[in-house]
Amino acid sequence: MADSNYIPPEIASLMGLVDTFLRWREMQQLGSRSYKHYHPSEWGKCLRKQQYMHFRDMGYIECEHAQHSGQTIRTFDKGHNMHHRWQQHYFAEMGILRGYWRCSNMMCLAFDNEGKFRWDALKDEQKEMIWKGKRRVYGENDLLGCFRPDKCACGSKRFEYGELNVKSEELNFHGHCDIVLDFQKFDPDKYKGIRKNFNMAHFPKRPIVIDMKTVGDWAFKNQVMKNGLHKEYKIQINIYTHLLDCEYGIVIYENKSDSVTVPFKIERDESIFKTVKEQAYMMKALAEKRLLPPPRPLDPADYECSKCEFAALCHKSAAWKSPKLAQQRQEFYKNLL
Repeated sequence: MADSNYIPPEIASLMGLVDTFLRWREMQQLGSRSYKHYHPSEWGKCLRKQQYMHFRDMGYIECEHAQHSGQTIRTFDKGHNMHHRWQQHYFAEMGILRGYWRCSNMMCLAFDNEGKFRWDALKDEQKEMIWKGKRRVYGENDLLGCFRPDKCACGSKRFEYGELNVKSEELNFHGHCDIVLDFQKFDPDKYKGIRKNFNMAHFPKRPIVIDMKTVGDWAFKNQVMKNGLHKEYKIQINIYTHLLDCEYGIVIYENKSDSVTVPFKIERDESIFKTVKEQAYMMKALAEKRLLPPPRPLDPADYECSKCEFAALCHKSAAWKSPKLAQQRQEFYKNLL
């Protein structure tokens, strides 16, 4: 009987190549996510790790970036694919998605604003920008971006969606949010003759922010369905709603196995954002002195530590032996624990 677990070497090598490529691609992309600024998506987690990432990118410490397995990277890619589906194929088609919209025409800048092709009139540096993929982008000068344009100045009607920046120089924050929806141009007549499952009266009057999360089947059924929203996502959404001045936020979990969804509404909470700001100020002050905040986990054996690339370095610190660790932890994280 043939061994069902046997993989011929030529196939094993091919699959190994895929994993190698994924790890290579991840290393190439490291520079695109700088931690010289703090990331809102890391708030609600251990900010000691956030500070370590900040120190590494600022050149204060040397620590290699953790390399994920091919399986883990493919799992991340599933999440990216889900984001793209909800952004481009759902909300953009509804006409309610705001963001940055880059023209898909690779020769976009060879056309003037009246749509006339002007290649011969371009300077060499302008042609070089086109060869490098530079195109018109709409919405970059607006805090909430813009709706997808009907047509680019070059005449193209195809656009690529870009997630909104979430920035605050005061707090040293720089990140991106998945989705911002605005119903001001929503046209219900588009669905004439289709059974409607929505009520116009319930749509928000101002823009709202949405974050999408993919979850495995076990975690979806045993954690999300039983325990509800993860607190760290509530904190993250509150940062987005305050910095983007949105009415409220939503987190939508989608089960990877069967695409069942569970949404949670997150109201703006001033007490959460007040603590976030206090922490951000303290993080900046500590960073100037090359100091770290207390760890969020109480024990080095905590699950959060087991997944941290700085665990070996961090656990050498005397902070873990401090008799006041629990008190320091509470004083720093406050209502965000």
